[in-house]
Amino acid sequence: VSAHAPSGRRAHRRRQKVQARLEAEGVGAARASNWLAGLPERYFESVKAQRILVHAQLSLSRQAPVAVHVRAYEAKGHSEVTVLAPNRPGLLAGLAGVMLAQRIDVMGARIFSRVPVDKHDQGEALDVFWVRDRAGRAIAADDDRWASVRAALDDVIAGTRRVEDLVEKSQRAAGVKLRVTPSVPTEIEIDNDASEDFTVIDVFTHDRLGVLYALTHALTELGLDIGLARIATEAERATDAFYVRDRERGTKITDDARLFAIIAALERAVADLGAAGTP
Repeated sequence: VSAHAPSGRRAHRRRQKVQARLEAEGVGAARASNWLAGLPERYFESVKAQRILVHAQLSLSRQAPVAVHVRAYEAKGHSEVTVLAPNRPGLLAGLAGVMLAQRIDVMGARIFSRVPVDKHDQGEALDVFWVRDRAGRAIAADDDRWASVRAALDDVIAGTRRVEDLVEKSQRAAGVKLRVTPSVPTEIEIDNDASEDFTVIDVFTHDRLGVLYALTHALTELGLDIGLARIATEAERATDAFYVRDRERGTKITDDARLFAIIAALERAVADLGAAGTP
């Protein structure tokens, strides 16, 4: 985005505003500047200054591996959940699986990575989800499920629990009948021109519980790292965009055979989800 474009100016203003607020709250200028410098430009273009400040405060005060901030919008029927955690392969699949196991429906998400800018900074994943319960209601900040999300994600990151086991256990215990909804065909598109650094995978499919976990788990199993994701739902249609690269090489996926294998694996993941049902 050009620095002279409206979005570029907006991003610059947001950086300046948050920098000033953090300094006014006693955060050193260098520490505040380094925190902001680790985030991509698209973060500042899509997140308002007030929410950036909340994210910064949560990050700079984080003591445990996982920090969760919840803001419920009762009238809108959803909650905004920010999760900060060490950035590691498979984290998004872990998050999606933990929420699925807690019966939390993910309506949308924006996934960012804050890279380290000095030797004292380890960087982190900064993920924002819009969620609701199974009845289509907002989930309060003091709901017990959030403590369970933190604890389970701590265990998944530490390697003491497998997210696959959490999901399987919730499926066995659920016994919930699926709603009858119109079917939406699954379409998968891969673009290697939209980003200089990532292969972009767009998935359009029928929205139902568990679809985000199914897709992200499949991508993780394929040896791909998700650098950015945009998750959205409209009516019964899920529109998910994943920016991925090879985990070992850190490069785009350009081999045609592997690209076809990715499409086939994602199609299987969605088909298996539909056959098995959701918890």
